[in-house]
Amino acid sequence: MKNKFILLISFLFIALSSFAQTECEDKVVEAQKLYEEGKYKDVAAILELVFDECKLNSEQKKEAMKYLIGAYYEMDELELGEEQIISFLKKHPYYIASKKNDPYAFREELKKFKSWSRFYVGAKVGIPTAIVTVDKIYPILDTADYNQEFKSSQAIAFALEIGWNLNKYISVASGIGGNILSLSQSIPMYQGLNFNYSESIIEMSVPLYIKLSYPLRGGFIPSVYAGAEITSLYSAEYSYNYTASDLADNDLAFMLNKKRNNAEIDHLTERTEYRQAAIAGARFTYQLKKINFYLDFKFKKELDLYNNPEHRFVHTDLYISNSYVIPDIYLDFYEISAGFVFNFAYKVKSKY
Repeated sequence: MKNKFILLISFLFIALSSFAQTECEDKVVEAQKLYEEGKYKDVAAILELVFDECKLNSEQKKEAMKYLIGAYYEMDELELGEEQIISFLKKHPYYIASKKNDPYAFREELKKFKSWSRFYVGAKVGIPTAIVTVDKIYPILDTADYNQEFKSSQAIAFALEIGWNLNKYISVASGIGGNILSLSQSIPMYQGLNFNYSESIIEMSVPLYIKLSYPLRGGFIPSVYAGAEITSLYSAEYSYNYTASDLADNDLAFMLNKKRNNAEIDHLTERTEYRQAAIAGARFTYQLKKINFYLDFKFKKELDLYNNPEHRFVHTDLYISNSYVIPDIYLDFYEISAGFVFNFAYKVKSKY
């Protein structure tokens, strides 16, 4: 008996809800017909009551708001009309009015307002290329050629970003990112014998930059940006081995067995703890309503040495056993990445 009573109450609740919803939809349709007849006061009265008493879905609310806005402007209720059109554009910032389906007054007033997102969040992933500038070398072995270039490999960059749009054209952005890469240098030690050094790096960075954008038709937005960045080394490990191309002295063949893999570096003392850099770049964005997709091209010029010049001769395994000390170097980066941003908290303002 109890279960039957609960089922009956549930059925009545569903039936009443369905009836109320149908009645609300009928009122919206009635308001549209009255609008076409020029009875704008009746339209406003009906739709104001609908918004107070009915639970409309998103599409129904959008249609009702268009006719309510049109009615307010037709009656010269400019403040009420502006209040509603701002609310409409905050919910539908990329709405394009239709001559066929939308009220004339609504279409005309919509042209007088502009909207943009005040904030955005996003993420990107890319490939960085390190450009190593040698500032000073520390030769130990007379027969070795320490003037060899560094190479970067096994690199990936990633970042989360958050931005504040001052308007459609100027933004201020920051976030947190990281690089994973490997640096390597091959030193000819003796005739035909090479010492191969590599360093695996994980580092984190925090940028701050200003971005200038110029929106184009079709949703394309080219941008340029410039700013500064602070980088902190999270971890570093070194490895080395020997290779021979044409070993003239067979007495040195035993060196080919010398190697070490993934030896930890004290990155807090042996490397510069925080490195400052200037950054600049260009971004090409395609806007798809609230989500934007982009390609980013970035250059980073570091102002501090990668290694700490006060702790060069720490690893006796390197400078005593293998006659090698990492030079004083600066790291610059070129980076190509792809990402997306999500726009929110829209601002609506009159164009005039």
